[in-house]
Amino acid sequence: MKIKQALNRVFWRFGGNNNKHPFPVNQDDVDSYNAIEDYITKKEKEQFTNQELFAKLYIYLYMKILENDKTTIMDLHARKKIYNLLKKPMDQVIQDFTQSLNDSEAYSLLDSLGVDSSDSRKETEQSNKLVKEKLKETIKTTENVSKLLGDVWDYDFVADCLESEVNQAINLFE
Repeated sequence: MKIKQALNRVFWRFGGNNNKHPFPVNQDDVDSYNAIEDYITKKEKEQFTNQELFAKLYIYLYMKILENDKTTIMDLHARKKIYNLLKKPMDQVIQDFTQSLNDSEAYSLLDSLGVDSSDSRKETEQSNKLVKEKLKETIKTTENVSKLLGDVWDYDFVADCLESEVNQAINLFE
């Protein structure tokens, strides 16, 4: 049981939340309850202050999800997205980032060829032929094949870079 749940349970036992059969309460019980509640409030404020970097990133991400998904703060959608991200194992987050980098390389190459990667179904037969010719020419180099196949960025390299980047930011703002 979490500490806040435990405190709510004690509050209920004392007659809070419309409990019809509360336990007898004396002033020491009330003082104890208030001391615990004050302690929790103090710890939460300290936690927010001590984890300022996390708090800033959380708030910024929260804002961006609300904007991007066109939702409101009353909707649980944004918080669920953040909680799911925070629950995700670090290696999966790094793998997703690596995949994003590789996708970006492929899209960049396709864009440089004049291929609209957003919706290729709109292409005419003539432009499809031109794209195929450009792709044939492009895949003659190993570097471009790697870009198209998503093999440019290696997980271990990306993990090392991200670790270094995060540590540098933490040291800079500590």
